Amino acid sequence: MPARAYSNGSQARRERYAIKYGDTGTLDVVNGLYNGGVRRAVNKFGGKALIDFDRPMELTDWFEFSKIKMEQTLANNKTARFVMDGVDNKAAFNSGSEFYTSLTSKELRYIRDNWTRFKDNVQFVKFDKKWDQIPWEEL
Repeated sequence: MPARAYSNGSQARRERYAIKYGDTGTLDVVNGLYNGGVRRAVNKFGGKALIDFDRPMELTDWFEFSKIKMEQTLANNKTARFVMDGVDNKAAFNSGSEFYTSLTSKELRYIRDNWTRFKDNVQFVKFDKKWDQIPWEEL
């Protein structure tokens, strides 16, 4: 796979994140509901769950931390895996839903809103298998 070209802004942001918050390095990031599916995905596909990274004390917002890790994953040409076990797609994308403000819902909307950048570096997983559907397209 050819190396990805980055704009100066992207490169600078990547370096700033790596210095301040560490780097995903050779690791893929695994996100999703922590109902057992994330741990199974880490064991099967590799990588590291978001909660397993050291989060700086000053970074109190988990969503901001997750965005940083997703951006690092993209900058390092790694894969962000989203475990969809137990995720209600309609609730994740419906602003009237009680789950709209959950971390996983915010992460999925962030990926959707930045899909042109992330589409080659995101993999959805459901029941321990690669899931070829894109969650917001099946609504």
